[in-house]
Amino acid sequence: MKKLRIGFIGIFAIILLVFFARTVTSNKEISNIEKRSLATFPKFELKRLIDEDYYTELTTAYSDQLFGRGHLVKGYYLMQFQRYLGDVVEGKDGEMFSSVQTPYDIDLYTEEMLNAINEVNMVAEELEKNGTKFIFLSIPRKDAYLEDYLPSTYESSRERYVYGVNLLRDNLNNNIILIDALEVFDNNKGDNHYYFKTDHHINVRGGQLLYEEIMNVIKEDYDVNIYSLDDLYEIHSVPVNGSFNKQVGQSVKLSNEELYLTLKEDFLYTRYEDDKESTLAVWGKGTEYEDAFMSGDRAYTRVETNRKDLPNVMYAGSSFTNVLEALTIPSVNRMIGIDYRDNKSGTSIVEYAKKYDIDYVVFVPAQSNNSLNPDKILLHLGK
Repeated sequence: MKKLRIGFIGIFAIILLVFFARTVTSNKEISNIEKRSLATFPKFELKRLIDEDYYTELTTAYSDQLFGRGHLVKGYYLMQFQRYLGDVVEGKDGEMFSSVQTPYDIDLYTEEMLNAINEVNMVAEELEKNGTKFIFLSIPRKDAYLEDYLPSTYESSRERYVYGVNLLRDNLNNNIILIDALEVFDNNKGDNHYYFKTDHHINVRGGQLLYEEIMNVIKEDYDVNIYSLDDLYEIHSVPVNGSFNKQVGQSVKLSNEELYLTLKEDFLYTRYEDDKESTLAVWGKGTEYEDAFMSGDRAYTRVETNRKDLPNVMYAGSSFTNVLEALTIPSVNRMIGIDYRDNKSGTSIVEYAKKYDIDYVVFVPAQSNNSLNPDKILLHLGK
């Protein structure tokens, strides 16, 4: 009996050890089940052992990287008769938002943001040597703009976002053009909310406003046409199946919203994925954001329209760029989209810009849960 107990304890200890080892060596950045970014383990530094925030980061990362977490989540929500889990909240009129942004150490955030901005400045300087201009487009979390639709107990991320944008304004090099989407949306308030009701992405009207801002910068150097949605496209309204709603088992009734576009006239272009010709749609159909624009997230897309008198534009960022890429293509000679979450080629923004004679790099580091995350800024720089 004693040997049996020792054997059982030994097996249990081995299981715990394996469980712990698989957890602390995990470094997943995205949960496909939960549809959100995951906290990763911070870099070990002796000086941070006395830092309370360091242990908070470790605890959060351990929870997010827990071995078997995906199966546990599925099991829990199967019992709840739901398909997805997500850190989301429903506000007024069926508007859905990411959970309240977690508190942060202002001094640490400032330090990390300044380091990230310094990296942005260095990339912009390298691009400028080859005649490429750098546009930093900052898009806020949905709750920072639609404050009137938040639950009464919800704390908007607007203050934090504005603080981050002010750091950009004060510390970006003068050769970098900053576009603040919150300011653009505030200056164009109307019936349209510029975000999908049950999703974190900007909608076609929000995309159009930001496309116009980008093209107005480009128009200073090139004779480009800035198209309106209604002139160039048929706009189709459908019940939009947003990422937030997926996370809570489709608990919010879908609303008809303007989603996908079809060209009124044929437009010639050639699309490439990883430098191989592709038949993936630029303007797709469906009920989800990823269906409507660029066929979803891609590591490295190139679209050629063969109009040499027009500029070459490159987008670097996450899925927030998809609608902008699609809207930009009719106005340019070449459009390139880079997403360093999936692009593991080791090719830098500067190298892509040189190879394809890029005139403008539009940098969009926005994330659904943190608009100006220093780590994600570095990620989307290809660092």
